[in-house]
Amino acid sequence: MKYTVDRLYKDIVAQYEKEIESEDFNLRDVQHYLKVFCYIISVVREVESGKDYEEKTVIENMLNNDNSLFSYTFFVSSRSQFDYSWSYLRKQWDEYAKKLNCACKFIIDMIDKVNVLYEHRLEFIANEFVFADIFVLSFAKATCLPHIKIKWENINYLFNVDKSYHISAKIGDAIQMTIKICLDKPDNTDSFLSHLTNWNRKDNVQSDENNK
Repeated sequence: MKYTVDRLYKDIVAQYEKEIESEDFNLRDVQHYLKVFCYIISVVREVESGKDYEEKTVIENMLNNDNSLFSYTFFVSSRSQFDYSWSYLRKQWDEYAKKLNCACKFIIDMIDKVNVLYEHRLEFIANEFVFADIFVLSFAKATCLPHIKIKWENINYLFNVDKSYHISAKIGDAIQMTIKICLDKPDNTDSFLSHLTNWNRKDNVQSDENNK
C-alpha cells in the first residue's frame, strides 16, 4: 500500500466531514481553510503530472493562466481600504509562486516520508509523527495503514515552509524527538531514516535500563 496525494486529500476531506458535526466546530473559518488546502493539492497534482518541467515553471504557468485570480487581485486593490495597491499586489506574484513551490515540495516530501515510516512502522515505538506542526500521521490499530489529520489552526504554516521543515516523533502527548528535513537535499530520506533508527535504538536501550 502506497500513500499518495489522493489519499492525503481523502483523509483531510473525511476529517472535515466528521468535524462539521461537532457543536464547537468553527465552520466558517475551516470551510475557507479547506478550500486553501484543496487548491494546494491541485497544484501538487499539476506539479506531479508535469515532471518534464521545473516545479516553479508549472506553478507560474498555472498562476498566469488564472484570470479569475488577476481579476480578484485587481478588485481588492481598487478598494480604498487597501490603498489602491494594484502595483504592490502584482509584485507579490513572484513571492506567491515561490511559497506555493515550497508548499508543494513539502507535501511531496512528506508523502515520501509517510511511505518510509509505513514500510518501517513495526520498528518504531512512536505512535504519531507531526510534520511541520501541520499534519499528524498515525497508523490505524486494526490495519496499521497510515492516516493523516491536519491542524486547521496551523494551516498558514504551509506558506512558512522554505528550504526545510521538522518532523516530530510522539509517544502519547509527549514529543520524543524532532528531526530537521532539508528539502534541497535529494538524499534526505536516508538521513531521516538513519536519525529515526538511532533515536529508536537509544530509546529502547533506555527503556531496557529502566526495566531492570
